[in-house]
Amino acid sequence: MVETSSPPAPEPEPAPAPPVVPRTTIRGSAWLKRKSGDSEVIRGLRILVLRPSVDRPTLRHCLEEQAARIKRDVEFNKDLASRYNTPLEEADAAIDKVKLSEVDRKLANLPDSMDLAELLEFLCRVDPLKIPSGFGPALDAELVTEAHTSVDGKFELPNVPGGHYYLHASESAQRYFVEWLIPVDAKGEVINVDFENANAAAIYNIGDR
Repeated sequence: MVETSSPPAPEPEPAPAPPVVPRTTIRGSAWLKRKSGDSEVIRGLRILVLRPSVDRPTLRHCLEEQAARIKRDVEFNKDLASRYNTPLEEADAAIDKVKLSEVDRKLANLPDSMDLAELLEFLCRVDPLKIPSGFGPALDAELVTEAHTSVDGKFELPNVPGGHYYLHASESAQRYFVEWLIPVDAKGEVINVDFENANAAAIYNIGDR
């Protein structure tokens, strides 16, 4: 009997090259239009690129932060009411308790995740006319990259990985507050996005300083 050797095992197929992730440049300007009709560029505005949703632990952190803010308001208004016996502060404290109960209900039924736009809308609705302090933990957790506007109100965010994001910025002073949360899809091209009154997620009292 003639012995025959088995054929050599075929060489393994090379691993496929990882897909090329397109990089996007996002650029634009930021300004506000006053009630007088005058426009004002916003210098030094912090522009954030955020992943589009928060997970359950971050959502809990956001809501607990907002609840703590409302509790401080309740105690502040109760203290004023007891000192000066003013019914207005008593009414404000009662309203704040209603706000707090709504946040507590949300905390008792947390979803696994929440879109950032839904979260910001809830925070602004439950405690209107105030900066939504509960949104801060979401900004920290979902930050991808950031930039600041220049002296002429322009910004540029280069090399943003492909994907769906929100652009966030907020501007506040003694008499006004504005917050933006603008959805963008990064697909490898240049995207132009302006921050202005028309696309603000929340805007209060934009008058003249």
